[in-house]
Amino acid sequence: GRRGPVALTLPLDVAMAPQIATRITGELSLEFAINARALDEIAALLAVASKPLILAGSGVRGNNAPPMLRAMAERYHCPVATTPKGKGVFPEDHPQSLGVFGFGGHPSAREYVESGLDMLIAIGTSLGDLSTDGWTPLLKPRRAFVHVDIDAKQIGKSYAPTHALVAPAASFLGGMCERSPRIVQRPPAGVTRFAMASSEPDMPAPQDAIAEIQSILPPDTIFTVDSGEHTLFATHFLEVTSPDSFVVMTGLGSMGQSIGAAIGAKLANPSRSVAAICGDGCFAMNGFEVATATTERLPIVVFVFNDRRLGMVELGHKAVYGRQPSYPIAMDVGALAQGLGAQFVRASRPGDLTRAAHLLRHPDGPVVVDVQIDPTVRLPRKDRMAELKAAARPLRLVN
Repeated sequence: GRRGPVALTLPLDVAMAPQIATRITGELSLEFAINARALDEIAALLAVASKPLILAGSGVRGNNAPPMLRAMAERYHCPVATTPKGKGVFPEDHPQSLGVFGFGGHPSAREYVESGLDMLIAIGTSLGDLSTDGWTPLLKPRRAFVHVDIDAKQIGKSYAPTHALVAPAASFLGGMCERSPRIVQRPPAGVTRFAMASSEPDMPAPQDAIAEIQSILPPDTIFTVDSGEHTLFATHFLEVTSPDSFVVMTGLGSMGQSIGAAIGAKLANPSRSVAAICGDGCFAMNGFEVATATTERLPIVVFVFNDRRLGMVELGHKAVYGRQPSYPIAMDVGALAQGLGAQFVRASRPGDLTRAAHLLRHPDGPVVVDVQIDPTVRLPRKDRMAELKAAARPLRLVN
């Protein structure tokens, strides 16, 4: 089944009771066997498809699957888009990359899908709301829909596939790379991003802050991204080329998790630069995790995208209810950061991040950066509520 963390809880009396050491014999193995005829059929369909797409989710991230995905895309000349959570499993500078489809996604991916698909191969994704632009019908191809996932419960939950394979991504990709059908030549893809107005002289725009951050930090930096309006900008404007360089938790939209994730990423990868991108609301909720980084002397950088409000909450109220209450945040990010033992940088104007580049590249402990972004800048996006209403099936009442 799907790999992940496991929590085991024991009552105190059981945990403290004496046990007799038991000698256990036997072996347990779990193997996935993919039907060769199914792979042959999928390979033949993909070879002649006129508008195919591979949609790769975070289930492609491990077990050496990312290089296999690249090999498959190159063998079949097939464009690849990733889900927001899967961002990075396919390098965004690759000629066959369309970038991200869904929440915070790229025009290149959306326009390709809107032009009409005849084959879709979804790998390692549950095809949830954020990965499908609210379950858009545009992801229903004319000819073949292949869904590959290690968790059988995910298959058929959102879309009805023509080919369903319960298997790890690496097993499917490896099998596809072993086949050599005659391939239709297709033009390269390429990622396009929204062209947005540059920063005002007295306040950085979020996309310009992202560009400045990425120009300063090493190319293999691990970015842990929080939940909020800043998530859209990070997903859209960061160019990620390594499969483990973008960490986001989209399931519950939990605010503040990026700081703890950055601590874990740094402990697991002490030689790599690690940076969290969070909002001021997220920092208000879980900023005290910086104290842990201080105690452990972990050189992480926390970029607080500070728009002085709960921006996504305000905008969500307007989208859903037609009203926009105010949820301001009055917080001294610097005082809190320094009180927790971190070094502090305030970036209130374009270029302030570059002026602090040496500290951001070579921290000797946690650094918190108050990035005071322009709160009026919004990333163009589809009307998510309209998409969800269109996808919803009307209830049929039975007397």
